[in-house]
Amino acid sequence: MFISCKHALVLVVWPTLLCVTACRHGDSAPTTAPVPINDAAANDHSLGPDAPLRLSKSEWGQLKSQPCGGNEFLSYELTISVTGTVESARLLPYTGSCNFTSDSPEPPLVVMAHINEANALIREQRFLPWVIKGRPVRTLLQWELPIAPPERIGPHRSIPNPIDGDSFSIRLERHGCEGRCPAYSITIAGDGTVTYDGHAFVKVLGTQQTHISRAAAVQLFERFLEADFASALPSYIGAYDGGDSVLKLKVNGKSLQVVDASGLRVGMPTAILNLEQAVDDAAQSRRWIDGE
Repeated sequence: MFISCKHALVLVVWPTLLCVTACRHGDSAPTTAPVPINDAAANDHSLGPDAPLRLSKSEWGQLKSQPCGGNEFLSYELTISVTGTVESARLLPYTGSCNFTSDSPEPPLVVMAHINEANALIREQRFLPWVIKGRPVRTLLQWELPIAPPERIGPHRSIPNPIDGDSFSIRLERHGCEGRCPAYSITIAGDGTVTYDGHAFVKVLGTQQTHISRAAAVQLFERFLEADFASALPSYIGAYDGGDSVLKLKVNGKSLQVVDASGLRVGMPTAILNLEQAVDDAAQSRRWIDGE
């Protein structure tokens, strides 16, 4: 089926599928078939953003009242371009938490009411490009867009000022999970000193130390200010075990901490969750975690 459009988003709805395509006038589809990618490789290449489809409190209650509790995600089949952007997206049949094997229902109406927003969010995903035999390739993968309740945050609190480059440190601890989740810690001091300590399921065990620029450390600290880290709840804990992470900020002798045990599922703000990846990115921790 050929779709012609100019700077438009076109939705094509089939009985159990919803396809999302974006194109420009005169563009033609690449002729090289995309290479299928497994879930682990897709996760390793993900650059985010971790932005869920947020429902209102009443809508979240409606979703959880669905048979088996309803899915907390929408599954898509994505075609990823050679530059790592989403070339096309196809909403896969909704399975529900019961893992239906046939006659899969459509997503609940409370979710379908936000489907345009969900399609826009999935198209914002970015990935490290895949290179095979020295050449970048298009890829095909499955990706889940989380569905989450409203964000929960405490009373507004400010971070102490004034700040100087030697008065703060940022620490990320990942404590692993019931599976093979990487367990390690990253500490970034205000002067740019980076200390990594690998515990389990990582490429490099033990302590490593390197440096980033002082400016990069300050820029990371500013991300914490922008995210209103001081006003977050001290913990976001629920029944889901996705692996505990802890973010710590020490500034001018004061310590702030946020525990992420269930994250988005219990209202953790997206901006706070994204700080975890920001610390990993600033430290370039992938070199120790998976050897990249």
